Amino acid sequence: MHRLRSSLRTGLLIVVELAVAVPASLGAQTKSSRMLFLAPSPRSPQDSAYVQELVRYIRTEAQNKYRQKWEVIKNDVIEDLLVSSGFAATTIVSEVMVEQVAKALQADGYAYGWLNRVGPVPQLTLRMVDVRRTGLSGWMTVTGQPGDPPKSLAGRVMDSLRTQVKAADFAKECSTRRDRGDFKRARDRANKAFEIYRNHPSAAMCLSYVFEANQQGSDSLIWAYEKATKGDSLNMRAWENLARQYQRRGDTVKAVDAFAKQLRANPDDQDIRYQVAAGYITTRDYFRARDIIDEGLRRDPSNARFVGLKARGCFDGALWDCALEAMTQQYELDSALTGDTLFYPRIFALASQIRDTAAMLRWASEGLEYSPSSIPFWRARALLLQRAGVQDSALMAYERLIELDEHDERSLLTVATLHARALQIDTITPLDTAALNKLDGLLQRLSQLSHDTTVMTRVAGMYYTPGQKLVQMQIDIPRGIVWLEKAQQYDWQNKVTNPANFWIGYGLFYVVRPMDQQILESESCSAIGEYQRLINKGFEALTAGRVVAEKAADGLLGVYRQLRGRPAQFREAYCK
Repeated sequence: MHRLRSSLRTGLLIVVELAVAVPASLGAQTKSSRMLFLAPSPRSPQDSAYVQELVRYIRTEAQNKYRQKWEVIKNDVIEDLLVSSGFAATTIVSEVMVEQVAKALQADGYAYGWLNRVGPVPQLTLRMVDVRRTGLSGWMTVTGQPGDPPKSLAGRVMDSLRTQVKAADFAKECSTRRDRGDFKRARDRANKAFEIYRNHPSAAMCLSYVFEANQQGSDSLIWAYEKATKGDSLNMRAWENLARQYQRRGDTVKAVDAFAKQLRANPDDQDIRYQVAAGYITTRDYFRARDIIDEGLRRDPSNARFVGLKARGCFDGALWDCALEAMTQQYELDSALTGDTLFYPRIFALASQIRDTAAMLRWASEGLEYSPSSIPFWRARALLLQRAGVQDSALMAYERLIELDEHDERSLLTVATLHARALQIDTITPLDTAALNKLDGLLQRLSQLSHDTTVMTRVAGMYYTPGQKLVQMQIDIPRGIVWLEKAQQYDWQNKVTNPANFWIGYGLFYVVRPMDQQILESESCSAIGEYQRLINKGFEALTAGRVVAEKAADGLLGVYRQLRGRPAQFREAYCK
């Protein structure tokens, strides 16, 4: 139908040309109203041919019975418009395009509807719309007999239409009397229409003009418009006028409700949709406003007005998920927001509010493109990458943080922890002394910065674990002993001191044994002092750490006791 929408502008010219080509038809237009009967939409595709034949009978019968009242627009005129618009002559005009087709064909009134079947029984529902004083308006349902052919059902439609036409005549006469200023008789004619059709839309609208002319209050007008909407729930003008009256009376809730029903009658009208959504925001019905706007965005995803209104409503209603979605849509639609350094903190704060980690990571990353020194963005990016398990990228982000803020104790601790976890100390992998030195530097910075017992305990642990491995695996015993001693230095909660003592004593045993052999071979006096110091240190450390592994410690302590007499023997032999 999109092609039909655009083609109807030219379709109007085609109809006019056809009218000019047939002078008799033109003469009839000046004397009577033009009435358009459109083929009803079949609920089942199997009834497509049925409805085409049905509407032809309806048009023919209506022209024959009511020729004094209307000129029924002929089959060929309707088909010519459809064909000229690029459609088949038998195209069923969809509900959303009915009004456009009626305008193109200059109809003063039109009827369209739906054909349904209840088993073998056909049922036709018709909506009649009065454009220019045909008086014919409202709804009617005609139920046929089982197996009714199109001609029979058309006859039943004409029988039902007779009552509708009678009511339409009273409604039409109401308008005529009103135009003459004969308000009393106009009202009388409207009441006669109501006797036939309780809520006759055209009669009710006629009365609304009478009430306006008599300067009657809003209650009277509301009564008339409500009557019109009850008679035709798709009457856009009645819904709008009803809403305006509620606005004048200060009843915002009812006004918005009326506009919402007007939208329901014409869901493609984006202007009404915007007005309804704004009304719901005013009445603090934020969820309805959101739903109305989202439906509008499904129809037109690039509508910046709707996105802006959505952002406003969601913020006002504290619908943070919705607000984040709206701000994201604004960013995608408005290129001016790219690089706006005020935008990124706002949307990041929203994502943080609802703990949307994917959104937080996105906006922190995009914000850093334009604010590369933003500590909050770097902190968020680092934390989110760490949670996602992307350790290398997280480490880079944390290292950037401690470059930007040398007093950031938390980030420094995290960087040190990540480096400690990445260390590999085994007998197969070559020792990465550069990584050890880097971790040592980070831990020294942290020890100078922090005065927190828990932090210091973690520092002690990060010294102890590598130190213990270096000693136990005899990879780099001197370095391992130094790290174990640093572990003891920062062990404010005394959690690793005893194990560190054990491994220091264990490590020193493997240092002093070769020293004994070296002194024997060199017969030198110079190393004896250091030899004695290390023996004593190892013995004391192992004694203090004996509780960790008593059996192993006792074996080593026995050897240490033997070694403790060796320095005196060496001095007597070599220091003369």
